[in-house]
Order: sequence, then structure tokens, then C-alpha cells
Amino acid sequence: MLTITLLKIVSDLAFYYTFAGTVAAVLGGRPAFLLACLAIQSLSLTLSFAASSRGKLRYLPLVLLILCFLLPGVGPAEALAAFPPAVYVVRLAAKQLYLPQWSRQVDIFSLYWKLLLGFLAAAALFGVFSAAASMAVPSAAVTLICSVLLMRSLRHDPEVYCQKSYQATELALVLLTAVCAWFLSTPAFLHACGAVMTAFYSRVIVPLLMACAYLAAGIVQVIWWVLSFIRLGFQAPEENSAPDLSSAAEILQLEGEAGSGSPLLGQILTALGIVAALTAVVLVFRYLSRRERSSPPEPRQGERRYTVEAQPAEAPAGARRSAVQRVRAQYRKYLRLCRDRGVCWEKSATSQEVAALSKNQVDPAAGEELRQLYLEARYHGQASREDAEKARQLVLELWRSAKNKIKV
Repeated sequence: MLTITLLKIVSDLAFYYTFAGTVAAVLGGRPAFLLACLAIQSLSLTLSFAASSRGKLRYLPLVLLILCFLLPGVGPAEALAAFPPAVYVVRLAAKQLYLPQWSRQVDIFSLYWKLLLGFLAAAALFGVFSAAASMAVPSAAVTLICSVLLMRSLRHDPEVYCQKSYQATELALVLLTAVCAWFLSTPAFLHACGAVMTAFYSRVIVPLLMACAYLAAGIVQVIWWVLSFIRLGFQAPEENSAPDLSSAAEILQLEGEAGSGSPLLGQILTALGIVAALTAVVLVFRYLSRRERSSPPEPRQGERRYTVEAQPAEAPAGARRSAVQRVRAQYRKYLRLCRDRGVCWEKSATSQEVAALSKNQVDPAAGEELRQLYLEARYHGQASREDAEKARQLVLELWRSAKNKIKV
């Protein structure tokens, strides 16, 4: 569970630093310092989870959060950016919201990549793409990779992703992600990205925009000529009448004298911007910390007629399958039996969740014994002939018991 907790907090904080860290970088913050804060805050919560069984001692690792504000050369933008995630880490430790959930992680991933594309487009539009790339690109890489690893792990049962070999693989991937994030924030990579984006903008985007502008101007000219022709009684206008296609800034009188704005208006807009930023940060962290507290859905009840065979069909004669494949085939027959009994589950459900949903419809003891054989075959690739035969007998027992319940 330690690795799962680490992946979850790294993913959450990288989500935050993708946007808030970019704003801090534009205001003079150092991306390397912000990434270091991300690592310190993630480590503090992970150590807090490791000490969660010792009561109040789980707060002791949170002392590491002070390093984010005591490191040499901390600027105001960096301190402001590091403060909300520090509060978020303390809140998670206080409420012991360490472990993630698969459904919530899928929702977060789906929301994140959409926000990321819009944010990068806005950064390019406002001319701060280089500053955004220095922070947003490595944070995005960390978020996406850790989210994928989390969703991949949570699709399995805890006894699978808690194995030492599985956790070692996950930790190695996390370290590789950290190295990739460091590389993505190096000046060489950023200069390369800038050169590619500049070339793409000047050779593709600009010609397309110019073509669209000339096309729009031509359409306006034609419409104006047609309206003038109708107004003159279907006679061609003597003078070349055309609308004034001056810039939008001149039309809307946006190009005023410097400093002509109201100081009070500027202060009001600044205050509103601060309130909006704080509200957005609070909403983001509340969204990330949300957990599904509802219990698994109960099997659907109702009258349903179907035919249950006394013995499931065997494989065709002469077909040779390994013991592992035979065990997994028997487990699929068990799943078909559960569906025939009216049990419904989501595609993301694990074998443990299926067993919990079907405990009132089939023999739970036989189902659990079959599930253990399936876990060994599915995740360890281990099964003997005796295991395959035992799985077959268990499935036969489950089908017979289901048939007897129907007769009763």
C-alpha cells in the first residue's frame, strides 16, 4: 500500500503544480524548486501513511513540509505556490485519506488531460509558453504516468499489487518518471520545444490564420456589395463602398493612453482575481481528496427465467490447454453462472468485488476457493493438474447448487 499511496499523492500534487506552478514560474519562480517541493510534500505524506498505525505519530513526518519554506532563496511566488499543497497534505493526514480509488482516479485523469490541453493553448496564446513548458510539461508527465500506474494497479486485488515484486516494479517506474521530469525541465529540451513550436506556428498556423482572415474579408466585401446593390434599386454602386475593417482595438477604443485606467478599478480586479484563484485552489484540492464512501451495489433482484445446465460444456476433444488456461476457463464459467443468477458488475470490478456481489446467489465458500485458484493462475501463472481438476469440480458444484435453488 505504500507504493499506491506514493503514486496517489505524487499524481495529486503534480496535478496542482501543472497550473499553479506555471503561474509561479511566470511570476519568477524556479521550476526546479517547485519540483523539489513536490517531492518533499509527497515524501512527507507517504511517511505519514507508514506511521498511520501509530496514532498521533503520523503527524511527525509532516515536519518535512517546513523545508519548502526554509530552503535557500525562497521567493514569494514559490512560497505562495507551495503553501496550498502543504495544507492539503496535512488535511489528508488528519482525515487519513491516504488510499485512492479506481473510479475516482479515472475521473481525475479524464478531467486532467482536457484541462491540460486548454491550459497549454492559453499559454501559447498569451505568449508565456516557454515559462509554462518549464513547469507544466514535467508536471504533466508526472501526473499522466502516475495516474496510469495507479489505474493499472487498482484494477487488481490488494493481494496482487501489495506483492514485493509488484511494488518494486512500480517504484522503479516512479524513479524513471522523476528522471523524465528532470529531463523535460532542462534548458536543452525547452529550447528544442520552443524551436519546434515556433517553426510550427510560423509555417502552419500563421498561413492558416492569414487565409481565414482574407477569406472572411472577401465574404464581408461581397455581402456589402450585394446590400449596396439592393439599396440602389438593383443598380451597381458608382463608388467602391466597403466597410471599415479597422482593428478591433480601434473600433472598441481599447488603445487608450497609458495609465488612463482607474486605480480603484485595478484594485477591485486584483482582489477579484485573488479570490478566484483561492476558490479554484480549494475546489481542486477538494475534488482530488474526494472518496467514494458508498458500499458496493447489491445484486439486482427480480423475476428472471433462464435455463441452467447440470454440467457446463467441456472443451472439444483433442484440445490441449495448460493447467493455467484450464483454471481460467473454469473461472469464466463461474462468471457466466453469476450473470445468469442476476448478478451485475462494472467492467472495472475485481474478482473480490464479484465475489462480494454474488455471495447471496452462489455458494460463497466454493466461490472463494475457486477465486484463490484463479488468482494463482492469473497473476502468478501457477496451476497444477490437480488445481485444474479442483476448479472443474468447484464449478460443477456451483452449477448443481444453483440448479437446486431454482427447483426450490
